[in-house]
Parts: sequence; C-alpha cells; structure tokens
Amino acid sequence: MKDNQNITLQGQALQDLIEAVRPKPDAEKEALQQEKIENRKNIAQLAYSELKAREAERLACTHRRARDGSTRVVYVEGSHYLICQKCQCRIRPESDKHLPADVYNTRMFTELWAQASNQGQSGIVY
Repeated sequence: MKDNQNITLQGQALQDLIEAVRPKPDAEKEALQQEKIENRKNIAQLAYSELKAREAERLACTHRRARDGSTRVVYVEGSHYLICQKCQCRIRPESDKHLPADVYNTRMFTELWAQASNQGQSGIVY
C-alpha cells in the first residue's frame, strides 16, 4: 500500500502560501525592522512610565495606616532597612546610600523604626 498524500491549494490560499515563502525585498525588511524598533520604544516608554508611577506612589505614601496612624513598615534585621507593606518601599538611613530605588531619609527611618519597635514589628528576618 502506497501513501501518496497530495496537497491541493487554490485561489487565495495558494497566493498566501506563495507570499509567505517568497523572499521579501530589502525595503519591506527595513520597514519590518523599523516597526520592531518602534514597538520596542513603545514598550520601553510604557515600562518607564510605570516605574515613574511606582516611584511617585512610594514618595506619596505615608507608610502609616489611616485608621489608627500605626506604621505599615517592618524592620528587616539582616539588611538594616524598613519595608512598607503597602508600597513595598525600602527606607534606609542616609548613611547607607547605595541603591537608587530606595528612599534615603534618616529622620523618617528613625521615626518609623521607633514606632514599629513599639508596635512589636521589629526584628523580622527575611
């Protein structure tokens, strides 16, 4: 028994197949390359705007609960910083400056650390 499988294409399906396998002219390749570059730029701009929005949210966050004024931060013992449970902001004293995404404010760090200690939230190790 002989398996002879033939594929028959007609009309638009045949034209689509020919277009798909035909080598593209340089101008068309260049246009596709430009489109890819534009897509990458748009994605990068979107990511940058999301990063800026998160940064603005972190700067606007009080790191305290509105209902009772208690702190939302937890002290991370081994790394010596506070992390806000709402905005995920890391708050460090100004003497520890080395990560650009963190907030460096000694006064805020000291106040929040003291309040977290009084609430029994210090000493958490990750």
